[in-house]
Amino acid sequence: MTILRKGFIALSFVLCLAGQVRAASYTRLLQCDTPSDPRFKSVGSLVVQRPEDPKHYREPIIVLNYKDGSQQTFRVRGTTWLYSPNPLVESNVVITDFAADNVVLGQNPASITFEMRSNGSFQPLSGLIKFTSSTFQTCGDQSTSAYYWTRSSMTRNEAFACPGLGKPPGCPGVGPN
Repeated sequence: MTILRKGFIALSFVLCLAGQVRAASYTRLLQCDTPSDPRFKSVGSLVVQRPEDPKHYREPIIVLNYKDGSQQTFRVRGTTWLYSPNPLVESNVVITDFAADNVVLGQNPASITFEMRSNGSFQPLSGLIKFTSSTFQTCGDQSTSAYYWTRSSMTRNEAFACPGLGKPPGCPGVGPN
């Protein structure tokens, strides 16, 4: 009976945390529309959002918006970026990886890995859901570049995407402020 009670308490806690993701107010950082893969014909867009509460700026989510009005939400657990093709040389191509977990336990997919291709100014160009190889041909302008940790945008309380070649000193990554 004690094990059952502990299991119930743990499940209640997890469900409470999952509910918090939906209850908070979020701001759209970027949006990618209309994936190319016919298996995803029901998906209208992939949106990266972050909480409006400054204490939680570094806790972003990915939302898959379906054409029927339903959504799936994924909590971002990590994100990194690199210049391409040579990560050691600044270039006009930036590849950003987002790894996220579904906020609903047991719902498929359990996680999502999203790769975004941007120009050198970190403006989104296209995206790719890695586990499906489904590309998004159009990605809208991002509303802020503060979530990237770069020489020109080192905002500790906002940046959650760190360069992939080692975590530089001061780059906080994903997590609460």
